[in-house]
Amino acid sequence: MVSIKQSIKSEVLRQLVLKIEDISTAIISLTESRDANMKSSAGDKHETSRAKIQIEIDQLSKQLNHVQWQKNNLSNMDINQIHNVADVGSLIKTDKGYFLISIGWGRIQIRDEYYFVISVGSPIGRLLQNKKKGDSVQFRNTTYDILSIS
Repeated sequence: MVSIKQSIKSEVLRQLVLKIEDISTAIISLTESRDANMKSSAGDKHETSRAKIQIEIDQLSKQLNHVQWQKNNLSNMDINQIHNVADVGSLIKTDKGYFLISIGWGRIQIRDEYYFVISVGSPIGRLLQNKKKGDSVQFRNTTYDILSIS
């Protein structure tokens, strides 16, 4: 049977691949639009339009690089390692919910349960790091009691 950590990792990777495809498609479309605009005519109005399109392409390229970096980090994360303290790759069960420390992705649903996929650099990730079963953390006026770490 597939572990819950493997299921979470697979679902986030699936979503990352879709995001990469969407961003790549948008870049191709904008590049084609920019190039068609270059061929059509010259003038300040068209130069401004091409410059705006290029800015959008540059922003999307940065997003694409970041999403690819997230995908690589998640792909390389060892989810089979059992953790005694919270760290990257840990699934932390608290009295308020589940947290997987990996990349900053947000909430996902697996098998009728919600999991927060967080980075170790996020505010709650920094609080949870190096904690162990039985510890508590205070985040936004809420206390999270750690019930287990795997």
